[in-house]
Amino acid sequence: MTSWRSLLAVAILASCTCKTGQTQAVGTPQLWYYHHSYLTSASAVTSSKAIIDQAAAAGYTGLVLWDSSIDFLQNSSWNSSYMTTVIQYAQSKGLAVMPQVAPYGNSYDMLIENPNWAEGEQVVGTQFQVDPTGKTLQVVNSFPGLVNGGFESGQTGWFGYGDAGVGIDHNYFQSGSASALIANAPANARLSQTFAVQPWRQYHMRMFYQTQSFQGYSQVLVYADNSAAYLRVNQSLTLAPTQAWTQWDYTFNSGPHTTMTILMGVWGGSKGDLWFDSISLQETGLVYVLRGTSTPPSTPLTVYNPNNPTQVYQENIDFGAISDPQLSGPTPYFQDNWHQPMTVPVPSGSSLQPGQIVAMNWYAIQPIYGAAGASLTDPGAAQWRTQNAAAVGTVFPNAAGYFFGYDEMRNMNSTASAKAMNMTPAQLLDWHFNQTYAIFRGLKPQAPIYVWGDMFDPNMNAVNNYYLVEGDLTGSWTGLPADVILMNWNLPALNTSAAWFAGKNPQQPVAHQQVIAGYYDSGNGATSATTELAQVSGIPGVLGLMYTTWYDDYSQLGAFASAARAGWSTYSASLPSTSPTVTGFNVLFGSESYNVIGSTRTRLPWEITGIRATFSEPIASGNVNSLTGIAATGFSGLGTSTLTWTINPIALGSFTAALAGSGTNALADVNGHGLGGAGFSQALKVLWGDANDDGVVNSQDAVLVNLATHDPYSILADMNGDGIVNASDVLIVRSRIGTSQQ
Repeated sequence: MTSWRSLLAVAILASCTCKTGQTQAVGTPQLWYYHHSYLTSASAVTSSKAIIDQAAAAGYTGLVLWDSSIDFLQNSSWNSSYMTTVIQYAQSKGLAVMPQVAPYGNSYDMLIENPNWAEGEQVVGTQFQVDPTGKTLQVVNSFPGLVNGGFESGQTGWFGYGDAGVGIDHNYFQSGSASALIANAPANARLSQTFAVQPWRQYHMRMFYQTQSFQGYSQVLVYADNSAAYLRVNQSLTLAPTQAWTQWDYTFNSGPHTTMTILMGVWGGSKGDLWFDSISLQETGLVYVLRGTSTPPSTPLTVYNPNNPTQVYQENIDFGAISDPQLSGPTPYFQDNWHQPMTVPVPSGSSLQPGQIVAMNWYAIQPIYGAAGASLTDPGAAQWRTQNAAAVGTVFPNAAGYFFGYDEMRNMNSTASAKAMNMTPAQLLDWHFNQTYAIFRGLKPQAPIYVWGDMFDPNMNAVNNYYLVEGDLTGSWTGLPADVILMNWNLPALNTSAAWFAGKNPQQPVAHQQVIAGYYDSGNGATSATTELAQVSGIPGVLGLMYTTWYDDYSQLGAFASAARAGWSTYSASLPSTSPTVTGFNVLFGSESYNVIGSTRTRLPWEITGIRATFSEPIASGNVNSLTGIAATGFSGLGTSTLTWTINPIALGSFTAALAGSGTNALADVNGHGLGGAGFSQALKVLWGDANDDGVVNSQDAVLVNLATHDPYSILADMNGDGIVNASDVLIVRSRIGTSQQ
């Protein structure tokens, strides 16, 4: 798992002249920077212009615009003139501009329009009781309580690790007569307790902490089944060196588990004193409850008789309307980890009686680090995506590309609409990504598409049990279109990750182009760029580097760019200098194929439906128009060493099929090395049914094919390409008797 703030920045790198089929020149790097703004005023425009001037002077080729305004462009009342001014100003300075779109993972701006589009987990069977007056439903707490939450019983329940520096203090306490104290810990100093829970229930943890001259790192973890792989809470504590007793709250879903463990304290040692006290846990309900409006709802809510689940009670009749005030009022949303849930009213005339127990199934989002992810299957969110894309196309008519914000998606495959897809998280992510890909391809077919690499990298987040994702993200990389450029920010394991996306691992053979997104507020731009280039030495397909800042630190723009340019020649020299060559050129017919290179045939006896070319190395750039001489209707295989063009069936014809070696449609490898010159060409003649290659279909061909039905398989007699020579092939020849070609 990767951390949120330490590495996350939304940045992208694109060529200012990049089109499908064009590649980055090996001799010069692309240099982009991540431009953070909120363009809603003249002063914001002025600030952006100053950064643009700085980047242009440093020699950057373009900027990626990370701006919340992009997510509001579809609103008719939104003033986009400030953004247009900045776009035009950047372009006047020679910088290309690319918008960040599709904000999945951290979807706050999208969810401002409707927070109920968030991806929420199910909560099953929470019990509520009608209060004695018959007017409200009150949640029933099924949890008996933690052991020794106030530490009045000494070290009972919490001190199983036996870490040095952890003890009991009777001088300072938030309540009762004792607290836990971590004092000058030489290493990890932890408190821990394991307890039983009900699966798929919502729990509220509360504690208090106090510090005195404290220095160190402290966090709270809650994981399931005695395995940190099932992490439900991972929250660092923001501690001042000295502060009075401070309340801390967190809400979490138990998921499918029945055993949970709290692990809290100090990691890596500390100085000074840190106290914990009054640690409590109880079952709760309706915190961040989601109420989708689609039909059927993505997040349905059902109240029923727990002893007879078919007896369902009706909202606004048996109980009042349910919502979360935090999600129905003004923004901001998802900023706290706990708030008091609403009191559910029981209206007059309800069939519910005082003291009666009901059960409720519902869905809730669990924000992580103050962020929530949008649902991949909610119809409202899908409509927002389409409308926003159209607005982006209008405001960014000359976009250098589109960067998709699929990044650190910690909630996925949980809602009822997601479950109805019957997909793994990896399949669901690929399905959604390709929908978004198609939408933006429709806006500008030649514009490159970029995405952060983390959700498609097994060295990062494409793994099982990633935060609250329900299921396995392993294999998500298989659904990426080959022409998608990966923004690689896995700086701790950059060499391994870059090799992965370059197709060097058999599990991921597609050679994607990629950009190294570096700096990340490291404080030294030159060192960052130099180190990152050294890490990708010998790995093909790196287009350039991207200055990425999360904290709007542009002080190192110049140093980063200078070091990137200085080190680029060394990187380029580390790459293979050979150009790809054509090793096979097959015609396709039925389910079969035939390599015409080295063939002695003059005429091909099949109805041709496609061309498949194989190369000495993966081809990273090309398109449907890279094949000429035949009108191609489809194209696939980019990023691999095998490319396929589909064509309208040809039963009779003479033509020269050619592969582009230069120009806009040139085929080239990830380093920009093309086939060169005139490329590759192959003369072809097709005469369907001409088994003996004499230029005419006659009874001799029929006899040859008929005899072949009794012999070992002969591809030259398989007229329909089904892998079998039988009567069907004989009939094809007979139907074409009299056809000729000289």
